[in-house]
Amino acid sequence: MVKKIIFLFLVGIGMGGMVLSQTNLKDLVIEENIRGTTKAKDGNIHFKAKKALFNKSEKFLEMQEDVEIKTPKGLSLETQAIKWDQKQEKVFTDKEVKITKGKDIQVQGKGLQAKPSLKKLKIEKAVEVKLSGEEGSFIMINCKGPLEIDYGEGRAVFYNEVEVNHKDYQLFSDKATMYFDAASQSLEKIVAQGDVRILRGKDTSYSEEAVYDVKDKKLTLKGSPRLVIFPGKNEGFLK
Repeated sequence: MVKKIIFLFLVGIGMGGMVLSQTNLKDLVIEENIRGTTKAKDGNIHFKAKKALFNKSEKFLEMQEDVEIKTPKGLSLETQAIKWDQKQEKVFTDKEVKITKGKDIQVQGKGLQAKPSLKKLKIEKAVEVKLSGEEGSFIMINCKGPLEIDYGEGRAVFYNEVEVNHKDYQLFSDKATMYFDAASQSLEKIVAQGDVRILRGKDTSYSEEAVYDVKDKKLTLKGSPRLVIFPGKNEGFLK
């Protein structure tokens, strides 16, 4: 009966029961409404889920339903299924994920590979990011993915059909790198590369690279830039 329960649990989380032939059943512990804490270098990581299976010998935890992981830096991860390899210090899932930090940061997408502290992570596809901006505004960023974030380095890289929506402009590019202060998480600079198109009011600019300084609100275009002013009947170009 225990073996059947474990098999069904693994099928539900996408493991197909393969671990049963390799692991002593005495090493497997099933928990419901699990709540736990594990130590990290900069504090404790808290986690909870409605269902969990823990492999004691392999130190491998699998959680299902209303999974939540909270880090010492105030980041919170929510998903419906995740695997946590404690030996290799990584968490991963192919399900939809949501990562937040208060009202300042909200990241959503599908598929995740990350450190348990979430200081370094990769979201595979369907990425949507919402960042707090100046004067109560928000910056919205979408891309097909992946998205790679390194909070220690203060860098986030968006790939494939990137779209940035700001109160002052819209930006489209193949790739965009956002640099932020590692301590405050405040955005400092955006570097867009590859078929860059920027809409500001009625004007549209094109370039191979664009650098936007958030503090100075200064936009620099590189790589044969051109500007289309009032497109339509009064179309003009500035190269």
